[in-house]
Amino acid sequence: MPESWKVSYAAMAVMALVGLFTVVFPLCLGAVFWRRRSIKLADSVLDAKYRNGPERPEYMEPGKVYEVNLRTTKISNTFLPGHRLRLTITSSAKNFIFPNSNTKDGFDSQIRQKARITVLRGGTEASFLEVWEEL
Repeated sequence: MPESWKVSYAAMAVMALVGLFTVVFPLCLGAVFWRRRSIKLADSVLDAKYRNGPERPEYMEPGKVYEVNLRTTKISNTFLPGHRLRLTITSSAKNFIFPNSNTKDGFDSQIRQKARITVLRGGTEASFLEVWEEL
């Protein structure tokens, strides 16, 4: 980043190839300073079956690519020259959110499945991050 800039909000479109019917996407946005020290700026989480709205859950078909849109809480951070953004996307968030069985039965399931997510980062279906700058 050539000069300082202030970030007030961030959103990400994750294009992901999924291996299960439902997956939870925790997202963490951080700032990395000199000597690789970092802080968490904001986070977000979305159960992918609610990717089209909370009123109509839709399970995914394993092996297909889906767009999952995540929005962070409002943030305020000034990035100085040399600072970097750190973006973490995971399918687990122990001690952050509720346990997820990654099955259609949800919390009541006796079975736990390991989530398999491939985040696409190139080509026509690339994931991207948008940030809004404070003026």
